Amino acid sequence: MVTAFADAEIRSRQPGADGVLSNAALRRFRAIFDYRNNLLHLKPNEMFDEPFR
Repeated sequence: MVTAFADAEIRSRQPGADGVLSNAALRRFRAIFDYRNNLLHLKPNEMFDEPFR
């Protein structure tokens, strides 16, 4: 998977943000946001094994 990280002051205005996940990566998962526990669960879906283009 191709990734790129800009300097912290450019990539996000949120304190503590470390990076960005692309739509090409996220579309392969079912995302479950657990706000109470400050967690993100990613479960592979039917597109998980598709090749990246």
